[in-house]
Amino acid sequence: MNHLAKKPSLMKRVLSAWSRHGAGGFLQLIGKNISYYSGELQSGRLFRKSEEAISGFDMAYGAETEGIREVGSLDIASDNARHAVRYQPTPHEVASKILHGLPIDHGQYTFLDFGAGKGRILLIAAEFPFQAVIGIEFSRELCQVAKNNIGNIAHEMRVALRIECQHADVTVFPLPDTPLVCYFYNPFDSVIMQVVIDRLAASLKHTPREIYIVYVHPEHRALFELAGCWQIVEEDEFHVIYRVRLLQLRPGTP
Repeated sequence: MNHLAKKPSLMKRVLSAWSRHGAGGFLQLIGKNISYYSGELQSGRLFRKSEEAISGFDMAYGAETEGIREVGSLDIASDNARHAVRYQPTPHEVASKILHGLPIDHGQYTFLDFGAGKGRILLIAAEFPFQAVIGIEFSRELCQVAKNNIGNIAHEMRVALRIECQHADVTVFPLPDTPLVCYFYNPFDSVIMQVVIDRLAASLKHTPREIYIVYVHPEHRALFELAGCWQIVEEDEFHVIYRVRLLQLRPGTP
């Protein structure tokens, strides 16, 4: 039976943060959280969040994916935290429609979610016969929630061969050599996006293959278009999908 993912106790989270960051880092983390929740309290958002009902999606999937988490409230050791955008789940209908519309044989592709958060898109992608569905998340707390959610997927909803969320930084995560569907829901600023685009280009030159980019709320889409190796296959006011121009990546081509 599906059940809501159990959150780690406050004491376990405190001890885990202390062991990872030491006394100095732990005090800095407390300061960030005090600043964040003070702002939430003053704005009234803190009380509104506590009153939110569990979404229909979370009820159906036995998951915990709702809510917005500002970066300052998360336990993140990476210096790249300053380039991250807050956690907010993709609307279910939007993600499902996009994945259904991809002109691919899903079984040949690995699905990568850059900035997986609590893993909502991983649960949706798991319903497609991808070779693998992999989330990349640098917040240990959110990654653990995503892992719990994956563990609660009902058998009939598990179609992908492999589903996982990895606690990692997208700037160093090794890209699989399989064809890819790369999913972004405006997870970080232009600095990190450029690093990811450069790593995708390097990976393509090493192993030419099909890659699709699904970019929802595409704040930095100009970076893909300036790169010169991506062509638009679909777009609307909320998302854009690119496909790699493989001919431009082969040796000896301009």
